[in-house]
Amino acid sequence: MLKKLMMLAIGAIMVVGIMTGCGSKKSDEDLQKDIINSAIDKADQVPATGDTDESYEKGDFKYNSAGEIIGLTDEGNEKETITIPKGKNVISTLLTRKSKAKELNFEGSVDPDYDMSYMSDPHSNLEKVVYPEGIETVSREFAYCSKLKEVVLPGSVKEVEGCAFSNAESLEKINLEDTQIEIMRNGTFLDCEKMTEIHLPDTVKKVLEYAIPRNVVDIYIADNTEGGWFSDDMIHDNEGTKIRIHMKQGSVSDQYYAKTLSESTKYEVVYD
Repeated sequence: MLKKLMMLAIGAIMVVGIMTGCGSKKSDEDLQKDIINSAIDKADQVPATGDTDESYEKGDFKYNSAGEIIGLTDEGNEKETITIPKGKNVISTLLTRKSKAKELNFEGSVDPDYDMSYMSDPHSNLEKVVYPEGIETVSREFAYCSKLKEVVLPGSVKEVEGCAFSNAESLEKINLEDTQIEIMRNGTFLDCEKMTEIHLPDTVKKVLEYAIPRNVVDIYIADNTEGGWFSDDMIHDNEGTKIRIHMKQGSVSDQYYAKTLSESTKYEVVYD
């Protein structure tokens, strides 16, 4: 329930902002906090879906009568690494303030539309998440997770939604280069101020406005990246810092992008 309320909250925030579609202005920070805290408070009052007298515990997890995961056991809350069993759905917030888990993994592959909405609330201790193989779309399930430092994506990912990791303020590392994404969307890493470099996959065709966080100073373009469009404002509020665009001289990427990017006063092409 928390994550659904969080989705509604972030949707409301998107109406507030006009630059990135996710409430990017610092002047709206208090409003953002009010919306998020309201969602959390409401979720704390709602029992887990499917949590009936027929629920049971097994190992690290609590299950409802249908075998769906509805939470962690006391033992599970003490673990620093949580692995979701193969074929199991999570239908109620898993990692909460009580959980000591710093890493979240998955056993086996999942369906492309596997629901990740209930994996963590924003105030958990989660530092690393390894998405399961098979998933194709990354939504906003870890937006506002303030302690999240690293995200590992599988090669099956084809889309990362706008604002997907917005306000994950500790995020430093994500392996976009291993995915199949074609569009870097607005505000994907809004306020992820610890990110200083980003590696793009060779499938990328568009990098939209404010898709890259403001403290990034190095962008790496894969050798075989063919023609597309990179916004001149793809860096969010970088306050005049010149960004280094890395590529291999003579590569396909060099042929398509070097001239255009080198003509901009915001970017410097670097051959590695």
